[in-house]
Amino acid sequence: MPEARARLSFDLDVDIAIVGAGLAGLTVALEAARLGASIAVLEGRHVGWGASGHHLGTVMPGFGLPVADLIERVGREDAQELWALSKEGADYVRGLATEEAIPGIALSDGALEVSNVDAGEALISRLQTLSGDFDTEVEGWQVDRVRAELRTDRYFHGVYYPRAFQIDSRRYVHGLAALARQAGARIFEDTPVVSIDPSGIRKRIVTPSARLRASHIVLCGNVHLGTPLRRLSETLLPVWRYAAVSEPLGERLHEIVGFKGSVMDSDGVDHFRIVDGDRLMWTS
Repeated sequence: MPEARARLSFDLDVDIAIVGAGLAGLTVALEAARLGASIAVLEGRHVGWGASGHHLGTVMPGFGLPVADLIERVGREDAQELWALSKEGADYVRGLATEEAIPGIALSDGALEVSNVDAGEALISRLQTLSGDFDTEVEGWQVDRVRAELRTDRYFHGVYYPRAFQIDSRRYVHGLAALARQAGARIFEDTPVVSIDPSGIRKRIVTPSARLRASHIVLCGNVHLGTPLRRLSETLLPVWRYAAVSEPLGERLHEIVGFKGSVMDSDGVDHFRIVDGDRLMWTS
């Protein structure tokens, strides 16, 4: 069970105040605490309350759009730099996601992106871009191989990422919080930010029951940043995804889904994998 964390109920002075206890906020807290900074993390609800605690745990390079669209949006050179950063992020997670650091992390390898339409020529172009300009290990799967692993005619070609992996997402975010605390960071749940005054050398944050001063404030939230940061939060579009886990399905599940990693389709609709041996987890 996650360790209970108290609300901030006393005034505090730190080097860095972090707003949001999701993956971004806790990662910043861990690395800054390891460097010796005094850290306070303020979370309006609880650790991993938002998207950070509710996903399938697939870790791989890339962004929420096809690589060709990324190149079109920012140009090839900038896209390569962004992609390299995403690879570093995946390597960072793999380095932390060990049984020794986070017990029960349940790491498994491989991710398969499948196409909903027959687009073999586009697949070849994409493979060349990923393996060449973006230095990413990928394999192209023909239709027959995809359908040998997934017993359905819904999918056609596929791109296999052998270095992608899956973890238990909730264990990871709470494990990250535990590591940050061990490094010296202080995490306060049920502590929404009422207002922020960023002026001056020492910035000021007001919460319902205490005030906090910090040399630096790091915002690691999203649309839930709310009133104190309305100019920022109103530029963000909330998108909700829902995940579910089936009851144990026994061997019949493996007769239908032979692939051991995670599967996602090119339209971003289907995303699923087997967990606990014979249960199907999926999101949409």
